[in-house]
Amino acid sequence: MEIKNTRDYDVVPTINMLVYGRGGTGKSTFGSTFPKPLFLDFENGVKYFKQRGIEVPVIQFDKFPTHEEQAKLVAYAKADSFETIVIDPIGEAMEKLIKDTDLVGGSKYRQSGGEPTMTGWGKIKDEMRSFLKGMRDTGKNVVITAHTTEVQDGETLKQRPLLATKLVDELIAMVDIVGYLDVVKDSEGEEKRVIRVNPSDDKFDAKDRTGALPTLIKPEYEWIKNQIVENVPESATPSNPSKNEPQEAETPKEDTTTDEAPQDAQTATQEQPETPSEEEPKAEGGRFDGMSGKELKALAKGMDIKVPANATKGAIIKLLTNK
Repeated sequence: MEIKNTRDYDVVPTINMLVYGRGGTGKSTFGSTFPKPLFLDFENGVKYFKQRGIEVPVIQFDKFPTHEEQAKLVAYAKADSFETIVIDPIGEAMEKLIKDTDLVGGSKYRQSGGEPTMTGWGKIKDEMRSFLKGMRDTGKNVVITAHTTEVQDGETLKQRPLLATKLVDELIAMVDIVGYLDVVKDSEGEEKRVIRVNPSDDKFDAKDRTGALPTLIKPEYEWIKNQIVENVPESATPSNPSKNEPQEAETPKEDTTTDEAPQDAQTATQEQPETPSEEEPKAEGGRFDGMSGKELKALAKGMDIKVPANATKGAIIKLLTNK
């Protein structure tokens, strides 16, 4: 047993991330932005990579990997040739495991019709846990993609990662970042892909253990790494920020004047609650309708606009429209 100080940890940490969303939104493409990726492809999600000029090593699986194959995967992952493991997508891997009568077979685990018994479902969950932990413990970046499903959470319809056997909560606990890959419109009306990682948003499952990310992040490894590691606003800001920092494309929400302080680790001091103003300037064409004060501040930050700590929502909109 060894005692270490956190100052001696690696400067560049590995990223363990779950990204989920609707089909065709770019989850596999996001995985390809990570350094030296090895794709574990359970759904042929990389079939159009060649046409788009993306070249990555891929292992395609028609069935869930055996224990021997999993041991080889861990050895591959630990080799210097790879820095990232992409599991794409986890839901399809689970479906293949559910049907696997080699890993989960026999009367103890299968009913006469082939469906898993209660013990069989427990065995399936154990097998998946072991597989995921084996990949995570390689010390490399791990990106897990998933499709999305809608569940009723009280009065709210919530997006959650799609994974059978109710293992999704354990998967969320296992990784550092959980984000919903979405398509929204930026300030110029162009569609942009973003990942929502705001854990306080009750419409999406999200998580940011790093505490360094804004509520909307760019689906690109280098940009995310800069946010986490460099902790310098100038270097963390994506190029052409007005297009990379999207606006919400949704029904305007009532603004509260007590926005929580952002979780961004770059903020040195806690921001003061906004003070209501009698007259709130409106953005031209309503470009910023539906954005909260917190989201407007994040957008202004991405555009290198300095915002006073006690600025109202209307004042921030005015700064943005005058930029």
